[in-house]
Order: sequence, then C-alpha cells, then structure tokens
Amino acid sequence: MEKQRPGEKRKYSERLLPEERRRYHQKILEIDGNDPYDIPTRCWSANPDDLPELSYINIVNYFVLGKSAYTCEQLKAYKSSDSYRLFVSGWVRDVKCYSPDGCQNSVISAKILHSQRLNEPALSPWISATSDGNILAAHCTCMAGVGETCTHVPSPSRFSC
Repeated sequence: MEKQRPGEKRKYSERLLPEERRRYHQKILEIDGNDPYDIPTRCWSANPDDLPELSYINIVNYFVLGKSAYTCEQLKAYKSSDSYRLFVSGWVRDVKCYSPDGCQNSVISAKILHSQRLNEPALSPWISATSDGNILAAHCTCMAGVGETCTHVPSPSRFSC
C-alpha cells in the first residue's frame, strides 16, 4: 500500500497498489460497488438483528478451505481462528452492518484495537456475506489484510456467531 502524505486526503482504494486495487474493486462488487470505507456512518446499523446469520462453519469455509484470489490455492488461514480471542478479550469494537438497497448481500465491519500498540489507530476489517452467512469477500487495513487472511478479518463476524 502506498503511503499517504500528511494533509493528503485520498480514498482508501486509491492508496492500494494496482493489483491490490483491482482485487479490492472485485470484492466490493459483491455489495453493489459500495466501498465500506466510504459508506456514511448514518447508513450503518449496530442492531445485531440486522447481521447475516454467520456460523463458525462459514468462517472455516472461507478462511481455511477457501481459495486465494491471488494464487488459486487453498487459503489454509488457520490463524484466523485466533479472531475469537480478539473478540472475547474486548479488542473488537463498533460492530456494524450495512445492506445496500436491492442487494442480497451485506457487509459487516468493526474496529479492532491493537493489543500491543495501544496508540496506533484501530484496524478496520470488513467481510461481505449473503443473508444465509456465506462469506463472499474479506478485507482489513492491516498489512496482511490485503491478502484477505489476517486474524482481524473474521472478528466482526464473531459478533453474530
């Protein structure tokens, strides 16, 4: 990801490298092209009843058994199960859901506090999912999140499990 200069205001996707940007735009097509980082705060819901029905199986299917968009190999992101520890330890905050009008899919987002760097800004992972819990795409603002397999990404989905 490209560094943002002080005072410079660019959209999140514009700071990604070309290949990462292309993949990012593919992911947001699942939610009618709405970039979760650009959706106004008033459009999000913090009501747990608005979250899609996700289960542990949905998380395993995507993060462990799913295939990487970059290598086409199985992700095998077993470390994604560590997201449970983040959730129960209180590092997951501001879980919210957005469902575009006329779209069957939703996006779940959260803020994840750093456990060892408390002065750093919170991370902002999100997942898009169908109403029955099938995870379609995932992303995080951490370095590994571009690859869709960091431990932060499953954390917002823990709220609905």
